[in-house]
Amino acid sequence: MNNNNLYILPQDFVNELCIESGDTLLIASNVEQLAWNCMQSGVVFDFNCLINLLQEKVGQNGNILFPTYNWDFCKGIAWDYYKTKSKTGSLSQLALKRNDFVRTKHPIYSFAVWGKDADILYQMNDSNSFAGDTPFHYLCHKEKSKMLTIDVNLTNCFTFVHYVEEVDNVPYRFLKNFTAPYIDENHNESTRTYSMYVRYLNRTVITDFTGLEKNLLEQGKMILQNIAGVIVRTLRFDDVFEMVDKDIRNGIYHNIVRLD
Repeated sequence: MNNNNLYILPQDFVNELCIESGDTLLIASNVEQLAWNCMQSGVVFDFNCLINLLQEKVGQNGNILFPTYNWDFCKGIAWDYYKTKSKTGSLSQLALKRNDFVRTKHPIYSFAVWGKDADILYQMNDSNSFAGDTPFHYLCHKEKSKMLTIDVNLTNCFTFVHYVEEVDNVPYRFLKNFTAPYIDENHNESTRTYSMYVRYLNRTVITDFTGLEKNLLEQGKMILQNIAGVIVRTLRFDDVFEMVDKDIRNGIYHNIVRLD
C-alpha cells in the first residue's frame, strides 16, 4: 500500500502503523488534517472507531494512554477530576468521554488510560509531575512502551524529555510547587500542592527537539511515516531515555533546548 495515498478508513490507517500486540502506547495527536483529508475523499473519519482499532491492535496485554494535560492548576484555578478538560487534542478529550478509559489523578499531567495496567496508572498519586511514581517513570521502564504521534512534531508533544531532565538534574530547571483547589473522583474538594520541574524565568530556555528528532532518525530509533497525508512518528521511550540521558551527562543540551 502506497503511504502517499489518502486512506478513508480507520482500519487502513491502523494497519499502516508500526505497532503490535502487547505494546504500551502514549498517543499525541492533531487529527484536524487527517479528518480534512478524509473528508476530501467523501468520507467522515470515525475517531471512536480509530480508538477501538488501536485497542484491538495492542490487545489484552497492551495499554493506551492519551495525554489529558491542563495547566490551569498552575494559575491557581481549581482542577476537577470529571470537568477539567484536556488541552492536548481532540482524541484525548474523546477518550475522557469513553467509559472504557479512566483518568489518572494528577491535576497538571493527567492521562486517559486503557488496558492491562490501567489500574496501576490510576492508583499513582505522586505529587510530582515527572520523576517519581508517575506515568512518565512507568513509560520509561515499561517493556514495549512507545510514543505514537499523529501530525504533531516532538517539540510540541514529547513531555517525556522533561522526565529525563529532572532525573539528571539539568541546571536550567528547578522544582516549583503549585497550590490550588482540587476536586477528586469522589467529588471531595481540598487544597493540594503539586510540583513541576520548570525552567528559570530569568534566562532564555526554549524547548527544541529538532536535534533529538534528527538523531533518532539517523540512528534508526524513530520511524517516520506519511499515512493518509499526515506524518506519523513512532519511537520507544527506553531508546529516548538512553540518548537524552547520555547527552545530558556529557553536558550536551542543544538537542533538546536552546539556552541563552
